Amino acid sequence: LSDQAKAFAMIDTPDQLLNQGFSISNKVSNHLFQSRDALVALPGHIYPNFYPRDSHWQIRGLLAAGKFEEVKSLLSHFIKYQNEEGSFPTRINLAGTPLYHTGAPDLDSAALISLSIIEYVRWTTDIEFANANWKVITTTIDFLKTRDIDGDGWIEQEYNQDWADRTKRHGKVNYTQCIYFQLLKEASALGKLLKRNEAERYRNASVLLKENYDQLFWDEDGGFYIDYITPAGERMKKL
Repeated sequence: LSDQAKAFAMIDTPDQLLNQGFSISNKVSNHLFQSRDALVALPGHIYPNFYPRDSHWQIRGLLAAGKFEEVKSLLSHFIKYQNEEGSFPTRINLAGTPLYHTGAPDLDSAALISLSIIEYVRWTTDIEFANANWKVITTTIDFLKTRDIDGDGWIEQEYNQDWADRTKRHGKVNYTQCIYFQLLKEASALGKLLKRNEAERYRNASVLLKENYDQLFWDEDGGFYIDYITPAGERMKKL
């Protein structure tokens, strides 16, 4: 490593490869950011837009590297783009224009931004930020609940309303349910800490989903969880 790269190292363990890998990753993370009214992260040079979905996974790494102010700035930037129904755009171009890939909001983008808020608060104990943005989380959950078309607790989606935007999966998508469940569970814990009335309701909803998950998505003969269930009830077994 160069002296410049070594300056980014924030851990010191007996495993030198781990130390070096962390140092390099930490340095590279600084190149994700572009300066506008806030520091915002780009997923890569061939995708010159800001993606709420991608940013969640970047935020997890940035928090682990102690880049708390950068994460707060990034979240504050994205929160401004939540619309009245509680959803977020697929991406935001460099001019600040929100764009929707299919003309409809992505379900995972909405959930992942709210999960990022909770993750940031867990790392920083920034209760002021949590209280200020609790409505962002509750509005997101309210939006996602409107996608429970048949009233069974699980949410349904149209084509391409998650990251797999070329597969045309629709109906009850396993991946989307997992993120929705995690949001309910995490929001319940944060709501309890903030003494919010919604906490118990979110906990009850997450418990119900957990109890019914295997029955809905587990394929006993194949020994795996299926990808999604179409509105017609067809169980799509993609590996």
